[in-house]
Amino acid sequence: MRNYVPKPIDRLARQLRANLAGLILLEFLLKVRTHTHEVMQAVLDRLLAADVEYRTARDSRRRAQAELDRVVAASDDFIALAKDAFKLILGRTWSVSWQQVGMTGPTLALPKSHPRRTNALLLMAQYLTSHPAVEMPAFGLTRAAALDLFNAYNAALDGVQMGVAEVSEKRVALDAAREEAAFQVRGLIRELWSLLPDTDPRWQFFGLNPPGWTEVPAPVERVAVEPVTPDRVAVNWDASARAERYQVEILVVGTDVDFHRVATVYDTATQLTDLPPGARVQVRVIAANQAGTSVPSAVVEAAVTGLQTQAA
Repeated sequence: MRNYVPKPIDRLARQLRANLAGLILLEFLLKVRTHTHEVMQAVLDRLLAADVEYRTARDSRRRAQAELDRVVAASDDFIALAKDAFKLILGRTWSVSWQQVGMTGPTLALPKSHPRRTNALLLMAQYLTSHPAVEMPAFGLTRAAALDLFNAYNAALDGVQMGVAEVSEKRVALDAAREEAAFQVRGLIRELWSLLPDTDPRWQFFGLNPPGWTEVPAPVERVAVEPVTPDRVAVNWDASARAERYQVEILVVGTDVDFHRVATVYDTATQLTDLPPGARVQVRVIAANQAGTSVPSAVVEAAVTGLQTQAA
C-alpha cells in the first residue's frame, strides 16, 4: 500500500507532525539515523516559518492595494472638483489649454491610468501655485492638497510594487521549504522500509500506511462541503486508515437518479466545478487502495450557492 506525500502546506505540515510523533515514540528503538526527530522538526519549523512569512507578505500586499484604491478614489474626486473649477477659466470643452492641468484630451474625461492621474495632480498643483485665486480651501481645492495626493499616490504605488515583489520572493521560499519537506518525508518513508516489516502496524505511529497491508481502507468518517462560487463547491474530509486515494461522488438533487464519480484524488480535499448554479448537491467520499474500496461515507448535502451545509 503506497503512502502519498500531500502537497497542500497544511496537510504536509500535518504529515510532518505525525512523522515526529512516531519518531518521538520509536526513534531510538528503531535506530533511525538519517531522518531523526531533530532533522524533521527543523524541516517542519522551516516550512511553518516560510508559510507565515508568505501569508504576512500577502496580507501586506492586500493592505497596500487597499491604500492605493483609497488614494485613487480620493484623486479622482480631487481631479473632478478641480476640473469643474477650471472650466470657468479654460472653457467647458477640451482645448490645448487644458493640457497645462493634465487633461490630455480629446475630452474632459477623468484620467484612468496611474501615470495620467499623477501627472494631472502634479500639473494641477503647479497651476494652483501660479493661480492662487482659483484655490477653494473650503472645498479642499488647494495646491497643498494636490501635492499631498501626488505624494500619497506615488507612495501607494511603491507600496504595491514592493508588496508584489515581496510576495513573489516569499512564494519562492515557501515552495522551496515545501519541496524540502516533501523530500524529507519521502526519505523517512524509505528509511522506515529498512527498519520495519512492510506489514508492521507501527507504520501507523508515523501517520503512514503499512506498505504490505492488503486490507480495504476504513470508511471516511467526516465530509464537509462549502460553496465557493455559483458553480463550484469545496469538499474536504478526514483521512482514512489504509487509504491510497479517494473517490468523490455527487448526486444533483432533482436531476440525477444515482451518485456518480466526479473526481479521484490522492489528498483529502478537492473542488467540484461546473455544477448547476442554484442546485442542491449530495456528496460522498469513498476511500480506495490496491485491495479495494471502503463503503461510502455519510452523504453531505449543500446548496451550490448557499452558505451552509447539512448532513443528509
